[in-house]
Amino acid sequence: MRATEPQASDSSQSSPPARMSSPRDISRARAVSDVMRRAWRSAREAFLLALIEPLAALTGGLAPVFVTLMVEGALQHNAQLMGICAGILAGVVFLNICATVVGTTARLNVIRAVGHSYDASIARGLAAVPYVDQLAEPQLAAATQLLTQRAGLLAQIANGWLSALRIIMQFIGVAVSAVLIWPWLVVIPLGAIPALLIENRLDAVDEQAETASASKEERRDLLYETVETPLARNESTLWHAGAYLRDRFAKTLRGWRAPYDRAAGTRYRAMALPTLIVPLVTAVVIIFLTLRITTGAAMASALAGAFLVTLQLKDVTWAVPQLLRGLLGSTRAVRRALWVEEQCAHYAATSTTEERHANAGSVAETARENTTEAPACREQTKVAGQGHAEVAGQPPVSAAPSQACAVALRCEGLTYRYPGTEENALHDVNIEIPAGSTVALVGRNGSGKTTFLDLALGLRQPSAGVCEWEGEATGVAATLQDFLRYEATVMENVAFSRDRVAKLANRAKEPNLVQEPKAGQDANLTREADPVRAALEEVQLGGVLADLPEGEDTVLGTRWQGAHDLSGGQWQRLAVARARFQLRYAQAGRIAYDEASSALDAFAEEQLAKVFLDKTGHANVTFYVTHRMSIAKNADLILVWHNGEILESGTHAALMAQGGLYREMFEAQATGLHEA
Repeated sequence: MRATEPQASDSSQSSPPARMSSPRDISRARAVSDVMRRAWRSAREAFLLALIEPLAALTGGLAPVFVTLMVEGALQHNAQLMGICAGILAGVVFLNICATVVGTTARLNVIRAVGHSYDASIARGLAAVPYVDQLAEPQLAAATQLLTQRAGLLAQIANGWLSALRIIMQFIGVAVSAVLIWPWLVVIPLGAIPALLIENRLDAVDEQAETASASKEERRDLLYETVETPLARNESTLWHAGAYLRDRFAKTLRGWRAPYDRAAGTRYRAMALPTLIVPLVTAVVIIFLTLRITTGAAMASALAGAFLVTLQLKDVTWAVPQLLRGLLGSTRAVRRALWVEEQCAHYAATSTTEERHANAGSVAETARENTTEAPACREQTKVAGQGHAEVAGQPPVSAAPSQACAVALRCEGLTYRYPGTEENALHDVNIEIPAGSTVALVGRNGSGKTTFLDLALGLRQPSAGVCEWEGEATGVAATLQDFLRYEATVMENVAFSRDRVAKLANRAKEPNLVQEPKAGQDANLTREADPVRAALEEVQLGGVLADLPEGEDTVLGTRWQGAHDLSGGQWQRLAVARARFQLRYAQAGRIAYDEASSALDAFAEEQLAKVFLDKTGHANVTFYVTHRMSIAKNADLILVWHNGEILESGTHAALMAQGGLYREMFEAQATGLHEA
């Protein structure tokens, strides 16, 4: 992987999806069509049944016509006309009741299906983004945060548009009735036009309020968790900080509400007069109809239908601005979701595996052409940087004893700066790491160890320079510093893949279901009857597994009834077991441990260190970040980090003889342990 640079476009190759600057670049028409397309694809039968309700609403809008005819039949003593109209009205009522029952059930199914479709597509898109930096890009992170906070809104999108369709069909029916009974009644809907125009403009105000409150809403949720979690309650009780935390939460809550309150004030001032137009027009129409009755200028039958049409038009017209507001809000969510999907597709398309391999080949060739080293350099591990002394005109200082080996990782001029910061976290790092080696990364907190590890694992993209793996691409296994505690079964925690869990679950039925080893892998490791148990026993969790009520099928965590919780150290061991399983069963070629034993005591950490140093498979490269010098000393190569640079490098013996920072840290820990 290298820092991305603009390159000339090639018309002969397919270009990646165009990157849009904001969700507003996606049209509302496209958002609406996307909702309907997902509803049709994901819940076709339910979608068709849900359309019954809008069609029934059309017949309900025509009811005033039959009321007019029925009243006219009563005045003319025409029993046949009255009976026909009464039967039609009864049928309309029955149809609308049945349509409501069937349509509501179908609508719920459509809501679930469409919501799941958006959740799944967004999750797939985010999972395809290759680098953490891209996920942390401010605009994408804010849009994702808003989608997460308003997950229910995406699920209600189909419901909003089906409701809109029902009101539109009802309005058409009522408008037809108005034209047939008294055409002047159509002036009532015209009174809603100013409110609709203003509502359309207020959509931008609501969007600004959502964007402004996104970060504050995240802070509000974090503070809420801080106040509500058992651990937080324990600490707040000990420190008598309950009142302080409640005040912080209240202040954050007010800050989160402020943009919405300002938007609500703007809406109130803008909509106060327009919302009164429809009631005023309706009142004028009713007064006019009453005068026609008293003066005998109209038949009672027509006036009865006119009154009914007036009331229906008023209700439908009054609901339209509120409906438009809801539709605009849901459409914003759809546009935001589509924009997130396109951004993720853009990042994934511009960082394909083929492109990385092409870059790797060109970078390696350039490095070989520009180096001043002798051919024997590929038989040694070399490190150079601003903090590592070099003699002008000579190659970088050898960091390890000469040995016949191939270079696995090559970094040249590697520089990284976190988004939104002004200081580089890594400065011009140059390093070659041989295949089959174990590499310990040591140094003070914030010295660049984890940042380098993220770059080496492909989690981040360099700001400048090159960080490339030589040879065939292989999988990655890692135990990160901030590992997650998955509230799932033991098997799922370790195997961490639907396909692998299914294969492991079927081993009892198909004992011959094994995975053939690749070149350089130990055949015994891929043919184990229970690789999950093997990984757990490797990290000394075999005894814990035996005590669990349902063994590997026991659900871990605290949120589920009957779940079994683990201690902090056991959770960390489980995370290491997950990485070891990847190495054994999935045949990952690179493995990393970032302070993977920080929750363990010194003796348990020493035992687990044997796992870190295990060289399973010739092609594996093992990184481990540690503050325990007694563990680091057994590595093939030790990199001492300081202020984003490799200050020292070499074996334990070489670094102790050098008498630098490594020796200082090692002797400080040795003295402390001896005194203890």
